[in-house]
Amino acid sequence: MGGKGIDAMHDRNRVHSQTPEVHSNKTKLGKVLENPDYAGAGLEYEYDFGDCWAHRIEVLGRADATAKFECIDGEGHGVAEDAGSIQGWLKLREVYRTSNPDSEQKEKRKWYENMASNRDLRGLVNG
Repeated sequence: MGGKGIDAMHDRNRVHSQTPEVHSNKTKLGKVLENPDYAGAGLEYEYDFGDCWAHRIEVLGRADATAKFECIDGEGHGVAEDAGSIQGWLKLREVYRTSNPDSEQKEKRKWYENMASNRDLRGLVNG
């Protein structure tokens, strides 16, 4: 962040170096995805600006419209909410892959199994 602080991430004057910004309240995602200029292009989505989880989204097709948005396929394991960025997630995975956890690792297990909003162990023990 170059010493600017977390609020710099939410600066409305920020622009992407290669793509003109279109505010979400001025267009619909379907309109963007159906634009032939973007055919075959993927999307990047950043979740949790503090921890900077970046997701690459590739649209393979489109189903008939419904009242809800739904992802029908994906890769990887859903990351624990508040795991502490990529480094925290990797440490949590290591906690479940060690055969003799120390006291700090046991505390991390306890936190994940009792406090995390998505406590799915798949992907942690063998992924």
